[in-house]
Amino acid sequence: MRRIRYAVATSLDGYIAGPKGEADWIIMDPPKVDFNAFFQQFDTVLVGRRTFEAMAHEGGGAMPGMKTFPFCEPCSNPTYPKVTLVSEKRQETPIALRKQSGKDIRLFGGGELFRGLAEAKLVATMEVAVIRVILGGGIPLLPPPAKRTRLRLTGLKAYETGIVSSGIRFNRSMLKRIVSGGQSGADRAALDVAVECGLETGGWIPKGRLAEDGPISLHYGGLVETESSDPSVRTSLNVRDSDATLIVSHGPLCGGSLLTLDQARTLARPVFHLDLTLLAHTEALDQVCRWLRRVNPHTLNVAGPRASEDAAIYRSVSELLRAILPLVLRPN
Repeated sequence: MRRIRYAVATSLDGYIAGPKGEADWIIMDPPKVDFNAFFQQFDTVLVGRRTFEAMAHEGGGAMPGMKTFPFCEPCSNPTYPKVTLVSEKRQETPIALRKQSGKDIRLFGGGELFRGLAEAKLVATMEVAVIRVILGGGIPLLPPPAKRTRLRLTGLKAYETGIVSSGIRFNRSMLKRIVSGGQSGADRAALDVAVECGLETGGWIPKGRLAEDGPISLHYGGLVETESSDPSVRTSLNVRDSDATLIVSHGPLCGGSLLTLDQARTLARPVFHLDLTLLAHTEALDQVCRWLRRVNPHTLNVAGPRASEDAAIYRSVSELLRAILPLVLRPN
């Protein structure tokens, strides 16, 4: 799932624009910042009303190379054919965009738009550049009323011009769903613990609900049969349709587990292989927690050996997930 990221400059007293919307106080630092590399991380931009009006005044309103969604009236857009104006169902549009394939989504300007999307828990990160100026008034970074929200600092950098840039992540888990191929062993353990923790389950499974211990139970919701009984088909689809993949084993990977790792690398999907023979229990928990908090997936694919290949893997994966999920899922 794509992330919505809010990149913004603010004054020391918390304004993103002056009283008349002016931005002449923002200092650019081109020798130190690779703006081209930054913009290459996005293919979609959400724009607040005042920001879009300024963009439209400059010509067109669309950002080159990006799908532009201004949140403002009116509904029709004959004057701006290169943008999609959003006026109603404001949250439904970003929710739908996040589910589409593509790069991250940039939130550009709009304190009220940011507040609404943040309250709906749709904003993943903030990249805030604090400029050494006091404006004394203007458009606030976060207009009142707003709820207290705990944040996590992910990066901090100071520039010679006096700008201080902070990377900030909302201290919440996006994890809502665990998927697997339904096989005995690691797959089944993941589904069972997901049910225990109240998470959604799902995933692609072989045609006929095939598993080595018999048909996969209808007890697990969200499982979809592929058109093939070949387990490699569902392996590839589960990697493709997940935000990240966790592979757990006792030793080197082989067979379907190795194919899972290869597919994740081929598709450039986040993947973590935990070999439980190489790490102490506490270190294994710490590494997986750190990884999950960093990639923050909505849908996590869990894979590993089947029971006939590793009789202990069901218990190991179950214990691992029972220990990790409460830590990852706990609220702010």
